Amino acid sequence: MKLLFRLSLRKIKKSLGRFLSILLIVALGVGFFAGLRESAPDILTTLDNYYDNTNLMDFKITSTTGLTTDDIESLKELEHVDLVVPSYSLDALVSGEAIRVHALLDSINQVTLKEGREILSNDECLADEGYFDLGDTIHLEKLSIDGVLEIIDYKVVGLVDSSLYLSSEKGIATIGNGKLESFIFIPYENFNSEVITEVYLTSKNSKEENSYETSYEDNIQILEDEILELKPIQETKRYEQIKTEAMEQIYDAREEIRKNQEENEATFADALKELNDAQAQIDAGYREIEQALNELENNGITSLIIDLRGNTGGYLKGATDIASLFIEKGKTLYYLENKEKREEYKDETSEFRSMPLIILIDGASASASEVLAGALKDSYGATLVGTLSYGKGKVQQTNKLEDGSMVKYTIAKWLRPNGECVDEIGIQPDYEIQLEQSEEGYFVDTQLEKAIELLS
Repeated sequence: MKLLFRLSLRKIKKSLGRFLSILLIVALGVGFFAGLRESAPDILTTLDNYYDNTNLMDFKITSTTGLTTDDIESLKELEHVDLVVPSYSLDALVSGEAIRVHALLDSINQVTLKEGREILSNDECLADEGYFDLGDTIHLEKLSIDGVLEIIDYKVVGLVDSSLYLSSEKGIATIGNGKLESFIFIPYENFNSEVITEVYLTSKNSKEENSYETSYEDNIQILEDEILELKPIQETKRYEQIKTEAMEQIYDAREEIRKNQEENEATFADALKELNDAQAQIDAGYREIEQALNELENNGITSLIIDLRGNTGGYLKGATDIASLFIEKGKTLYYLENKEKREEYKDETSEFRSMPLIILIDGASASASEVLAGALKDSYGATLVGTLSYGKGKVQQTNKLEDGSMVKYTIAKWLRPNGECVDEIGIQPDYEIQLEQSEEGYFVDTQLEKAIELLS
């Protein structure tokens, strides 16, 4: 051991400079590591203080169909919510680059003015310090939501930092090349929209916790659970509201047609001709579908996805013609049932197929599209993916009265080949998949993704 010590000491003496250099490098590395380790909590505390000083949100809620005042009031009633602030934002192109336009808020997500002054008029804005300069004129060339902003030219009067954007990467845009380059804040009242684009929430006592500690996560988890419980309730209410508004518009349109018919019989005849022309177009469309399907098969197609989402129906014959392209002759397409009898309608064509088939449906799939989905599900073995369909199974007839008015009444209801009625019930998919939305607000077609997965 003494010999080893003497040999080591002798080598150190021979290369003392190198030994001291290595010793200093090791000491510097240890000191640097110790400094980072000791300063990390201070850095996180500084960031947390920045969040608190700007009252940064704990949650952001968005919706593809927009949010309403009822949504806001429901959120305010949550037990553990502290602040609920409705707001607006949209993406716009400026000199070909995508930026996000925010409504300026006082109570949440506050900006830090670095240079310049506050906004004094509706044509002024606060802009990203690292992207714009004081005095710049910003022209919004294209908006991701049309008709929301009347003022599209803004003068930069202040440069700001925002706790919404901590990284040089601002996120993903819904227009342009998909990359968000910067942001601006404009007066809240400049936005003119029937629905709210987003809602910011803070949780009770969340400021008392450090955002980077588990105690904060535990705190906001309670509010998150409450939001998730409320989510399907508000989604259903919003869907029913949109559906009601759409049906009212359809009813008003039909009433307008009826009034015009009474006032001008010639106009009605022209409209009837248009309907006949539309039927001819549908027949031509069927032939195009048949031809396209044959071409796909000639090119080696082995499976198919038919998208009936948002298809509110049309002509019954169009639906059964398409079903006949797949279903074997003699199999049931649908039933018609009234008080006296149930009549079966079968496929009378010789054409059929055997490839795997998936049908996409949702709450707007109605009437003839449900006939098609039901026939392909029950008599062909197709797989249904999506959400519960609308449920319109009435067969209605219209008669003209002597005074020129018309009466519309229900004469029967149609049933699926398995005998089930869909009216006010709908068709349940084999795989119920809800559409999702990414954190950046993008639409994610999880239903189509599931269909592709099933066929893989």
